[in-house]
Amino acid sequence: MLRIITLLLLVTGLSGCGGNSSSGGGGGGAGGAGAPVAASPRPVVYIADADTDGINELYLADANTPGVAVKLNAALVAGGDVMDFLASPDGTLVLYRADQDTDDVFELYLVKLAVPGVATRINGLLAGGGDVTGEFIFSPDNTQVVYRADEDVNEVFELFLVNLAAPGFAANLSGPLANGGDVLPGFLFTPDGTRVIYRADELTNGVDELFMVDVTVPGVSTVLSAALVGGGDVYNGFMVTPDSSQLVYRADQTANNLVELFLVDLAMPGVSVTLSSPLVAGGDVSDGFIISPDGSLVAYHADQDINGVSELYVAAIATPGVSTKINRNPASGGDVLQSGYRFSPDSSAVAYVADEDTNNVVEFFLVELASPAVSIKLNGPLVVAGDITTDFAFTPDGGALVYLADQDTDEVFELYRVERAMPGVTVKQSAPLVAGGSVQSPGFELSDDGMELLYIADQDVDEDFELYSVDMAVPGVATELSVPLPAGGDVLEFALIR
Repeated sequence: MLRIITLLLLVTGLSGCGGNSSSGGGGGGAGGAGAPVAASPRPVVYIADADTDGINELYLADANTPGVAVKLNAALVAGGDVMDFLASPDGTLVLYRADQDTDDVFELYLVKLAVPGVATRINGLLAGGGDVTGEFIFSPDNTQVVYRADEDVNEVFELFLVNLAAPGFAANLSGPLANGGDVLPGFLFTPDGTRVIYRADELTNGVDELFMVDVTVPGVSTVLSAALVGGGDVYNGFMVTPDSSQLVYRADQTANNLVELFLVDLAMPGVSVTLSSPLVAGGDVSDGFIISPDGSLVAYHADQDINGVSELYVAAIATPGVSTKINRNPASGGDVLQSGYRFSPDSSAVAYVADEDTNNVVEFFLVELASPAVSIKLNGPLVVAGDITTDFAFTPDGGALVYLADQDTDEVFELYRVERAMPGVTVKQSAPLVAGGSVQSPGFELSDDGMELLYIADQDVDEDFELYSVDMAVPGVATELSVPLPAGGDVLEFALIR
């Protein structure tokens, strides 16, 4: 009981922490030589069937009290489960989706980390058969939430806005829909929090376009994307620059089935320019492009030069239509993996995963953008049939990277760290695994101070997935954070509170 009280005292001080958390994928991490002394471990939120096998609930734990957790969600109706969650940017609140009050009716609840077990339903009343979907976001200032639901009409999906000062009172945010239209998965706040951008067949059923709505004028939307050729659509995965001025999106806008990247100034909706370079016949830009941290560059994956050979390109937002290939020419049959690339924190380099040296041998490379096509292999030697996954992250200072691979034993995935200044020299970070065990992907996170690594693995018992923390100063030594689980129980996902 004393340890639980200590944990609760810890979370009452969370109002000073910033940044949003997300389950899965890496972010932040240990720096190179001279890395900072570790700060106090941050709390972590996770979903597990920790009390009853098959009943998934939401828990709060931290490395100061390993094996002790506080349940965050309120009591669930018989048959109820927590499905997914999101922490607020300031780290004081968690949204979660659950069939908490009525079995198989999924709604959205808010809980303060300082007051676990006391949750407020924030969505409006649902139409018969309606549910909140798994897409919901906080505003950057933590005061509003936007979610997708068939709240007003069953099977008609729209966006709704709730001010957290008035939970349960939701405004229909998206514009009126054409008959048969829906708001599609994937929407975002602009970084300044003033607008929401979403994709929908709002004007014409079956024609997916981008729309923008000011949060102070819900229900009044503007078409953001330019006019589409017959058969054309905007695809999911659009992004806004950090200064909230421009948006990058992927569409077959100028020719049906020719997928390119486009740039639109938010001050001039409906007027776009092509950002990617001209494509070879049959070529397309793939899903998963990224904007550099400084907002000046876009990296994208495309078979731009040779149809069927996917490579990596960078375009400057200031000079749309002109891109540079940054990977080295791959071996015959080789490609850069889709979504397997990240900018360094200072936007000067890109790390990527590719079978660049040997077809079907996937490895880890880094290219300095000042020297495109001059790549450096980062990973250590791979066991026969070993591969690097697309689950990796730069450290906060950009001096090192952490990646997931079956580098030492085929089909046994573990976490490794490599210093940028010492490519090919790697240190295993995750702890030794039981026979049959692996670190799960996607699913590791690195703390903002660069000293804590968290991951899910069946590390101690094969097929029993639990949550672990490693002090990056002591690699290979892990502490189990999650509470002891019942037979058959597992940790499903987690997020480090920033």
